[in-house]
Amino acid sequence: MNLDALKKASRLRHKNNYEDYRYGNLEEEFQDTIKNYVKIFWEGKNSEFLENHKINYQDSEITLSQAVLMLRKEIRRLAHANSLGCTFLFQAEHYYISLLPCQIHVMIDKETGCFSITLPHFSPKQFFYYEWQSGLQWIQDYLNIDLLILEEKKQNFKAMMYINSKTAEIAMASIRSLCEKQAEKLNAKYRVQSSWLMSNISFYREGNTYESDRIKDNNDYEFKEISKIELFHIVISHKSFVKDPSILINLLENPHDMIIENTVNCKIN
Repeated sequence: MNLDALKKASRLRHKNNYEDYRYGNLEEEFQDTIKNYVKIFWEGKNSEFLENHKINYQDSEITLSQAVLMLRKEIRRLAHANSLGCTFLFQAEHYYISLLPCQIHVMIDKETGCFSITLPHFSPKQFFYYEWQSGLQWIQDYLNIDLLILEEKKQNFKAMMYINSKTAEIAMASIRSLCEKQAEKLNAKYRVQSSWLMSNISFYREGNTYESDRIKDNNDYEFKEISKIELFHIVISHKSFVKDPSILINLLENPHDMIIENTVNCKIN
């Protein structure tokens, strides 16, 4: 069956069980997914990074003008060493220095020598002029993570997640077909919500089960109908499914709690 026929058949069979969550084109979704991955990465690193920079080294021998000069010189050196762009802007009261494309911004007060450093994912950090070495270390340690550790992780993540649009369409149709067959076996219902990169699968039963909740104000009970009883929930990346469909097939036939990072997440109720 060619792709167009497969898509058409899939729409006819599953129009009541499927929601298309794709937006824009695949590249837009992929870039947003990368941004979210980076955000989650830094959220996990935040506390450790701040703890490692709790104490600032104080250079008691340096003068204000020397500190400002050294700070500007060493930031330029950091930019060159890490192949980054470095821009300078001089205004009446401040020097502004930016490292690009990392979006690291430094503002130096000309009168006091105090400076602030703004890093992505962190609040601006303030330094006195005699803490210039700690300010540089703050930038260098961030770059060591962002340009080395994180960059490698991003490349691995991209390799695990990226899929072309044609293959994504085939993966979505195949996933829906597998879900339909398994729903018939289980005498259950299912719902698939798909974006370009992922499918979110839920199997459930409908019934007239009731539960009661005690009302806080008195001893009465409030009864409400449970319209859906979820059996299990699976989130799977289309790239992983294309690479090894047996991951999803096995989970549909024998659902159990399982997490494989950037691949699949299954939870039973």
